[in-house]
Amino acid sequence: MMNNTIGKKILAFETVESTNTLAEKLVLSETPQEGTIILTQFQGHGHGLGANTWESKKGKNLLLSIILYPIFLLPEDQFIINQFVSLSILNCVKQLFPSDAFKIKWPNDIYFKNKKLAGILTKNTISGNHLNSCIIGIGLNVNQESFSPELPNPVSLHQICGGQLDLQVVLEVLISQLNRYYHKLQTDDCVGIRKAYIESLLNFNIRSKYLVNENPVEGTICGISQFGKLQVDIGGSICEFDMKEIVHIFD
Repeated sequence: MMNNTIGKKILAFETVESTNTLAEKLVLSETPQEGTIILTQFQGHGHGLGANTWESKKGKNLLLSIILYPIFLLPEDQFIINQFVSLSILNCVKQLFPSDAFKIKWPNDIYFKNKKLAGILTKNTISGNHLNSCIIGIGLNVNQESFSPELPNPVSLHQICGGQLDLQVVLEVLISQLNRYYHKLQTDDCVGIRKAYIESLLNFNIRSKYLVNENPVEGTICGISQFGKLQVDIGGSICEFDMKEIVHIFD
């Protein structure tokens, strides 16, 4: 029987600087219950990967962080956290709006066609030979009708479906999917998670255009390494790339 770990406790705020930062402080100070969600209507300094920021109008989108203690995972397997969370968000939006146009853009963005719908930011702590804690930040564009023109390619569910959604309903569907995939992880279905993740990747098994070291190349995404590197067949050779080493080119 599945144990619904995630979302039993939700700490909701009107405004925070960053749900991930708040979650980190809580983990350091009081070790919150596993599955605790930090939820906010607005972030003053929402973070993306590296120096990227996350834009979100107040009360329009889902902004949350989840606290987990996946001590059963080895440090070298930590990329599977990105995989199970990506699949959770992907299946959340596909449950709401069934479409093959929703994909995972490696390593952990959710796209609708060539536009970014959601992003994930994880921070893991390691103790000895296992993971100690994991903080997963999620930003999912739900009801935002317009975005800054400085952003390259954002999209929201509202823009996709043409109507406003109940944020509580979207949150409940997301939590259900997160619990579904975390249960798979807890019961050692890592092979199933990795297979579903790879098959859900944007451009998987499709010859596409990329930038590598600012040079245009054509290649076919064919897999993911244990450590989360993207494997691309370029001219018959399988090349592995870390984050920021390869960039999708959208027509």
